[in-house]
Amino acid sequence: MNETKPTKNLDISNQMASCLKILRECTFGVSKEIFNGIRTNSIPTHVCLLIGTVLCLSVLFKFDGWIFKTAGIRPLITQHGNMRNVLGIAAWFCGFYGWGVYRLFARRNTQSQLNLAFTNAGLETRLKETPVFQSDYPIDEFARKLTLRSGGIPLSAFKSAKDYVESNLNINISKMENPNNNKEFIDIIYTTVPMPEGWVLDNIQSYKDFSFPIGRSFRGEVTASLKEIPHFLVAGESGSGKSTFIRTMLTTLLANNLDLTIYYLDFKAGMENQVFEGFDNLHTVDSTQDAANKMDAVGRILETRMLDFKQAKSRNIEMYNKRPNSRGHREKRILVVVDEVAELMPTFGGKTNPDLAKINAVLGRISRMGRAVGISLVIGVQKPDTKNLDPTIKANLSGILCFSVSHFTQSTVVLGNDRAAHLPSNYKGRGIWKHGLEMVEVQTPLLTEEEIADVRERIDRTWGKKKDRKEFESTIVTSQQT
Repeated sequence: MNETKPTKNLDISNQMASCLKILRECTFGVSKEIFNGIRTNSIPTHVCLLIGTVLCLSVLFKFDGWIFKTAGIRPLITQHGNMRNVLGIAAWFCGFYGWGVYRLFARRNTQSQLNLAFTNAGLETRLKETPVFQSDYPIDEFARKLTLRSGGIPLSAFKSAKDYVESNLNINISKMENPNNNKEFIDIIYTTVPMPEGWVLDNIQSYKDFSFPIGRSFRGEVTASLKEIPHFLVAGESGSGKSTFIRTMLTTLLANNLDLTIYYLDFKAGMENQVFEGFDNLHTVDSTQDAANKMDAVGRILETRMLDFKQAKSRNIEMYNKRPNSRGHREKRILVVVDEVAELMPTFGGKTNPDLAKINAVLGRISRMGRAVGISLVIGVQKPDTKNLDPTIKANLSGILCFSVSHFTQSTVVLGNDRAAHLPSNYKGRGIWKHGLEMVEVQTPLLTEEEIADVRERIDRTWGKKKDRKEFESTIVTSQQT
């Protein structure tokens, strides 16, 4: 008898520990899942509210009577109104609680899968412990963020085992990092569908009517048009693909649209715009005084067109160019490109520059009023923040492409979230495209400098043989004529 007492006491202790664990999971565990669901906006709020409302109404109208009668507790509910009120309130939260329980079981299942995957990948501590699952939630339509407690395993070990983790979990990992340099945790950005690692543009002549490629996403190719989206913001740190994309965009537009004039503002000693030498319709500007003069001229064109369009009762440039009494007179579209907008801040260099202030004033007017009169903007910025990016201009740039940035605050300034901070820096040209409510990861196209030169020669050969080139150009009022 004495020998069995310790065993019984041990069994009771184990049972109590198990009960406490279950109670903790049913309260704190489920509550944590609901909180994380609300924080990450992954909880189906409307569904949970609908389920809770139906259950609450069933208690209010006593549809639950037969359930409690079967359980033998109906008298307790019907005789005590307070008890029924408490039950009704509790029923309203049942949808959320049920979702929390589901997520709790899903978490356990996910941890089991991760344990197997990490063991096969060799991601174990000396005590044979694997990283602990923390959360897994979507950051856009296709990409997700998996957060783990590393358990002392360094980030370099995760990166070395990347191929094994992808194979065991059947995912495509785009980035691994310590969030905010906290080595206790590991963030893994992944998708279940592959993203192209590069895209060499070989069909440049297929983009007509002021359209051009943005990139390839998980769904397929994404394109944009100056007619639909007049102003663009292109952001990203040095080497991420920002300037390369702008060159590809401009080359595509020049190759397919003769009735377009481009002003390329680049104050970095002409390093970026030298590939465009020889393009008749592209004017490079590499000094502040020249830029101020050019932008002043563009500003006058904007004002003149607004008056002309109003007199012609035309709401936009397409209507104006198609008016019956035009007599062949057409207006060209104008595109102003700023490769690095930080160079144009009025107080750049510690003192106010009147030329830069004048340029910014014109850019602001274009962003607000340029759409209808056919004057568009492309603004490039390497370090997007409130000091380098005029909020008034930024608010009117409806097409946004953000490449990899070094800090989440820069991504937030551009996109409104930290998505661009999670982009893989080893894939050049990878960015986030945003227009309206649409936000999608893309691999942007690439044109080499040699291919840009081939485009320039092809334009010269094509139009040089056409007798009507000068006649066509004479029907268009260019900025110089205005």
